Amino acid sequence: MKKTFYVQGWILLCIAVIVFIIVTWTDVQTGNFLSKGNLLMLVILLGGGLQLFTWRNDERAKKDEMGKHIVYRSSLLSYRILVVALFALWLIDRHLYNRTNEFGNEMLFTGFCISLIILPAYQFILSKRYR
Repeated sequence: MKKTFYVQGWILLCIAVIVFIIVTWTDVQTGNFLSKGNLLMLVILLGGGLQLFTWRNDERAKKDEMGKHIVYRSSLLSYRILVVALFALWLIDRHLYNRTNEFGNEMLFTGFCISLIILPAYQFILSKRYR
């Protein structure tokens, strides 16, 4: 059962990559190569592929002590990278468009503020649950 689920994951990933290549090729033919849809599909494929390479559809590996440690460390590091990246993007956006006395891109600034609040808020909720 696990072997077939693992093979099905690889087959699904290969089909998705083929669809991505076909869609990107048709967009290149029409002169619309770098679209938001293509970038979103690429990010989803990379994320799914990395998950498949990391865990190999083995749920026990995620749940054992080493798996939990890997998930904890990677989530904490990726959260910190996300906060720094959002801040850098906000500063770059603000610098490029030379906005004085404004927040710059409001949605990007809002995303940055939310990213600063999420981890402490979640830790607060968890600490209340375990008290």
